[in-house]
Amino acid sequence: MEERAVELLVWFTDGAPRSIGPGAKPGKRALPEVSIGRTTSKRALGFIVRGVDGRQETRFVLDREQVKMLVPYLTRSLRRLRATKTKSRK
Repeated sequence: MEERAVELLVWFTDGAPRSIGPGAKPGKRALPEVSIGRTTSKRALGFIVRGVDGRQETRFVLDREQVKMLVPYLTRSLRRLRATKTKSRK
């Protein structure tokens, strides 16, 4: 499977997203975007995946039990991931 970088948009509070990713530039998207935040019902964690052109591609939610199972998986996975190589800035 091909590894593709994405722009990660995390919604910590209503109307206050934080962009995390290698190509974060206001108004210009160079990478596909994955947006994550609590749903309006406050019962699930919602995900929206958009292409570079801003077109919505996929939308899904994880309920509370699924998120509880995801946390330890991500914690274990983080320890096993290699650090990414950064380009030197001149």
